Amino acid sequence: PRAPPAAHAPVSVVISDFANSTGDPGLDRTLEPVLKLSLESAPFITAYAHSDVRRALNVEPPEKFDERAANELAVKQGLGVVVGGAIERSGDGYRVRATARQAVTGTVVAEAEKDAPRREAVLAAVGSVADDIRQRLGDETSEAEQRFAMETLTATSLDVVHDYAVAMDALSSSQFDKALASFRVAVERDPN
Repeated sequence: PRAPPAAHAPVSVVISDFANSTGDPGLDRTLEPVLKLSLESAPFITAYAHSDVRRALNVEPPEKFDERAANELAVKQGLGVVVGGAIERSGDGYRVRATARQAVTGTVVAEAEKDAPRREAVLAAVGSVADDIRQRLGDETSEAEQRFAMETLTATSLDVVHDYAVAMDALSSSQFDKALASFRVAVERDPN
């Protein structure tokens, strides 16, 4: 019998808050959970976004969790990669960009960019950007499996994802009433 393929070495990723220059506050801390879920569809990747840092790493993240703060955290915690991103207006639509860097050296591992023609397409654009980064980190998942994962991930609305992200952020700082209220709003918007 043939030996099983070697398992990929674990990769830990810290995701900074996306720089949002669109003027749409509904995009603040909304894209990071989508990026996290998509990256973690590779079994060897563990990702930490702003709301995960306190709970998973037992570290109080700064309110402004930009690339510099995420990189400092990654270096202190011995985590390998930092992904920073941005969303901006592009004509009538949006442009989503992300860069993955080695935390210690700053070496760019991957860069990806995707345009979304309208607000409803932003989640799909984030999923596409995450796919590119995940592949550069070593994921060899087939295109069909990636497409299925992305369709599942982007089936909900951007507003529901925002409500969920607000709830998770509140939950991570033990603001249980605020978390419950945001979870309720998300469920009201999308009962499924």
